Formats: sequence, C-alpha cells, structure tokens
Amino acid sequence: MIFVNYTGRPFMQDMSENKKLQYLLFANFCVATCLIFDYNDELRETFELVPYPNDEFKTSVIKMLFIDLAWCYALEKVCKTLYLRTFEDKE
Repeated sequence: MIFVNYTGRPFMQDMSENKKLQYLLFANFCVATCLIFDYNDELRETFELVPYPNDEFKTSVIKMLFIDLAWCYALEKVCKTLYLRTFEDKE
C-alpha cells in the first residue's frame, strides 16, 4: 500500500489533520488485517492470495505494517521540520 500526503500549495494539511487520509488508512489496514487473518475466504480468493503458514507469521506482518506506518510518519515530520528550518535561517 502506498499513501501520499502532498504538502505544498494548495495542499497544506498535515497528515494528522487530513481526515480523509486517516479514514482511508484505517479502512486499508482493516482490509489488510482481514486478508492476513483469513477473515473471509472469498475475499482472499478474489485477491488471489494463499493462506499464511502460521499465526506467528501473520502477527509479525501486522506488526511490520504498523511499524512502517509509524516510521513513515516520523520521517515526514523530521523532513518537514528540517525543510522549514532552511527557510527560517534565510530570514
């Protein structure tokens, strides 16, 4: 899954302020969780996925999804802070 939160004119909302993106992220994580834990076999077959080997692997995949989301959010904050600091130094 790839999510992009453009910042710049006319898109100036932070990811924490962008409600539509938050709802989309939540919905996609719910669908991914349903697919990973075989909630619905028809849904899994629609996406042509094979079942995961065991519950430990399923849990580790979910953890990595949340770690990836947290890492990307932190990286966005750091990059934005460093980028905005360059403009403050020029004034």
